[in-house]
Amino acid sequence: MEEEVAARRAELELLQPEKASKVKKKRGRVELRRIEDRTSRQVRFSKRRSGLFKKARELAVLCDARVALVVFSPAGRLYKFASADSSIEEIFGRHWDLPTTVNDLNIEAQDSRINNNIQVKHK
Repeated sequence: MEEEVAARRAELELLQPEKASKVKKKRGRVELRRIEDRTSRQVRFSKRRSGLFKKARELAVLCDARVALVVFSPAGRLYKFASADSSIEEIFGRHWDLPTTVNDLNIEAQDSRINNNIQVKHK
């Protein structure tokens, strides 16, 4: 991979010397499989958890979204995040109440459509 980058830089220097310094090395893809070494796994979990919580915080602030995040470590320890104006219980409670509300709205909408169809047919 480094050889490819070096070759690309050399090619750019010949064609466009001012743009040659802007070539960036691509990040490699992480193979998704369990990390066997316990210490490495814990370090990776900690770093990924921090990044995930940072993204959740950014989403809450930038988009004015209510965000709740619950993560359990490999050791079973609980880590949680809730956007500033909410609590985890409030956000999850709202989620668990949604199916009932959504179903009720769907039933009301269906009843309304059926009634409208009946009225149209009888006119």
